Amino acid sequence: MYVNGMGFRAIERITGVSRTTIIDGVKLVGTLLPDAYEAETMPEVGELDQLETFVGKKNQIWHRSCCRPFSHRDFRLGSR
Repeated sequence: MYVNGMGFRAIERITGVSRTTIIDGVKLVGTLLPDAYEAETMPEVGELDQLETFVGKKNQIWHRSCCRPFSHRDFRLGSR
């Protein structure tokens, strides 16, 4: 449930299990996961997001980010 985006309190309401027990369980599972996947595995799907914002007197700042799903590597491009 946590991986799908539910918060700890929502999981607590649905399951009836204490919030601290849920947090401890998520931490325990997190320690069992690898820090990063092997570089040889090529992702089938990539993501690219683009955000345009105005700061001050409509000075444009572009922000583009690209990430590999299921990894902790992000690439960010932009003027800032």
